Amino acid sequence: MKIAVYNADANGPGSDYTFHYIFRPLRADEWDRIAAEYPDHEFRVFYVPPCGMVIDDEGDGAKVTPKRVSYEPISIEASVEEFAQKVADWKPDVAIAMTPPSLPYDWNNMRDALVGDELKSLGVNTIAHDGYMGYVTCDKPQTTRHLKAAGFNCADSIHINSWLFSCHKREAAVGKNTYREHKLARIKKMTYPIVIKNTVSAGSLGLSIADTYEEAKRILSDYEGDSDLVVEQWISGDSFGIEIMGVPGAYTVYAPILFSVTDDGVTDPFTSFKMGPVTNPEFKVDKLKAEMVRMAESIGLYGAAEVDLIFHEGEWYIVEINSRMSYLTAATSSMNGKGLFDDYISLAVNKKVDSVTPKYIMDFKTPNLSEDMVETLWKECPILKSIMNTYRKDSIDMCEFVAGGCDTGAELVSELKKMRERFPDIVSERVIDMAEKMVRKVSGE
Repeated sequence: MKIAVYNADANGPGSDYTFHYIFRPLRADEWDRIAAEYPDHEFRVFYVPPCGMVIDDEGDGAKVTPKRVSYEPISIEASVEEFAQKVADWKPDVAIAMTPPSLPYDWNNMRDALVGDELKSLGVNTIAHDGYMGYVTCDKPQTTRHLKAAGFNCADSIHINSWLFSCHKREAAVGKNTYREHKLARIKKMTYPIVIKNTVSAGSLGLSIADTYEEAKRILSDYEGDSDLVVEQWISGDSFGIEIMGVPGAYTVYAPILFSVTDDGVTDPFTSFKMGPVTNPEFKVDKLKAEMVRMAESIGLYGAAEVDLIFHEGEWYIVEINSRMSYLTAATSSMNGKGLFDDYISLAVNKKVDSVTPKYIMDFKTPNLSEDMVETLWKECPILKSIMNTYRKDSIDMCEFVAGGCDTGAELVSELKKMRERFPDIVSERVIDMAEKMVRKVSGE
């Protein structure tokens, strides 16, 4: 069986938004492990460089390549149709999208969905979200409309067409900007605080919180971006993420994972702590999983997705849906005792993913490290299940660790304390403090 894994990255190499990664385990080693576990299958990864999170890259292509899985880079200049044709020319038995996040616009999922539609039209058995799903989950107002129509809890919001909102600055003929007046009148009636964010960014990048109407008016008036905005009612409560994998009729919903928040109550993907699995009865996990299956069916999920959630006054609220691999995927797979790619390949081969009993994990971050230090930690700290060292020009500088695989939260905290004795600059006192607090929260103990 020939299995094509693909990512038609929308950014391409060499931009200011190109990420540089150091991974442990090496992605090449993970692909070779997959090939060894499926000796009767042939694998090829089709990608537009840099294809972050899927291969070991230096921003413009593979740094290390596997021995048993082939890579086929495709130029960013290739159209959706040309990319799909290259995959189809290999004559795979199945193709599966493996989509990483992207900046400044989080729309890789939409391009991979378009490639998937084209592959299906070429007769290739393809596991990928369709174009509708890709668009609805890429654009936050569209996501909200779909969820509310399907009866899910999510924040009330107002969509702002940023061009019309500021058109009086460009058009002398506009004496009064009626569109702006209408939107501000609605925003003035909202209960504060409120959240203001653009419609297509990844994570919480570019997000602002306004505590008063005057502050909201100032933020909106000063905005000079090229994306529309959404103004949402603030929802208080604990923040979580949950991942889903599957196809209609065969979805696996993994255990939710708790996120820490900033002093403003926002989850920052580049500084937050994560802890799972959530088993505390307070959070009604069985009900949540059933709702996630209903959500997946309603939107036609076909592959992987991550959902950001808030638990507010005894009810689950959906914040957004990321129909792709996410910055939570390493934590989720480690919690399940699996590698990053295992369930993608299981879905491609078996059309389903097996459920497992999750183990306790914690995700924490430090500033960027040298490759030598990454390798030292990987060799000397068996509690570490994943390391992702990330650098991006003039902005993002972090190393993300997933530690755990423990049967109890107490065991996880104990192992982190042992690691702190050897590497206090990596496992800080704050990491230990957060681990103890989050274990109590997720377990209810």
